[in-house]
Amino acid sequence: MWVNVLLVAAITAMAAYLFWVSYLIKGKSALPTSTATVPSSISIILCSRNDGNQLVHLITTLQQQIHRSQHVELIAVDDGNEPPLTSLLAHFESGIKVLNSNGNGKKDALTTGIQHAKNEWIITLDVDVSLPTSWWENIQPYLSNAVDLCILPIEIQKEKGALFFFQWLEFHILQIITRGSAHRKTPLLCNGAHLAFRKQTWMESYFPVIQNNLASGDDQFLLESFRMDGKKIVFLDNPELMVTTTPVRSWRQLFSQRRRWSSKTTRYRLWDMQSLGWITLLSNLGWICTLSLFILDENRNTLILLLLFYISIECIWVMDTFKKQPFSTLLFLLFYPFYVLATLGSFLLYTTEWKGRKIRV
Repeated sequence: MWVNVLLVAAITAMAAYLFWVSYLIKGKSALPTSTATVPSSISIILCSRNDGNQLVHLITTLQQQIHRSQHVELIAVDDGNEPPLTSLLAHFESGIKVLNSNGNGKKDALTTGIQHAKNEWIITLDVDVSLPTSWWENIQPYLSNAVDLCILPIEIQKEKGALFFFQWLEFHILQIITRGSAHRKTPLLCNGAHLAFRKQTWMESYFPVIQNNLASGDDQFLLESFRMDGKKIVFLDNPELMVTTTPVRSWRQLFSQRRRWSSKTTRYRLWDMQSLGWITLLSNLGWICTLSLFILDENRNTLILLLLFYISIECIWVMDTFKKQPFSTLLFLLFYPFYVLATLGSFLLYTTEWKGRKIRV
């Protein structure tokens, strides 16, 4: 009896997952590339905590692209960096505003930078991103008063090894969700490592409800606040804007990062953002239950069909990668449900640390 109940539950969860995947995949090409007028002013905010060399490299790249534009300012926020940014950036020409964070953590550092920004548009970049050569030229025409938030494309740098392939493929799937949901006019994800928004909208929609008691989630809660206030949000589906970010270097760092991401899902107010986590959790639970029943139960025909059904759904996300690297992709799909459950549950049991700080959840 209990076997039948588990099977029905697993089939229901996977059917919901199939509907959700199909909905997002179909939304990938639903919105054409946007064109807009050039904005009057832009502030680029960079927060640094003990990654000064990467910050110097990024600022050098930005200055090479921007030159001496009159409608842009660079703001570097010191989030407890060693050595202090004032000394680290002293050799640069004037034009970089260096601030000390008014709080503790990246969210407070970003808030400090945004409050001191003088321009209409804010662009946030993580200091470890690499910009394409025409990034500045291509991003300006998209920012206008007709839009409040631009979700910008980002991918993880490809490197050899199981750890790096795992990160790259997971991040690739997250970008598919980001793109598909945004094109459906119900954006579910964004990434503060590459994001653009109007400062006035941020002050009106997000600043009054900012959750300063949480060290994580500045990007997702910002997205949620903008959606709840009916602001105009677009995903800039332009490959010439694609930036790359560096992967973490150990499985321990990866789990710590993912626990930090998982911790904020319980704080969402929009039902579809909550559903994203629940559908993912239940479908992966369904996979694990089905696999367990396959090992324990003698009548395996239904279970084999269910397992193939699940693998087929997952392959929809990664079909291009599956064709090129079938074995690695299959191992990812088989292992990923256990990884999801581990990261979702472990933040309740263990304290997460990030860049030497304990993360509040």
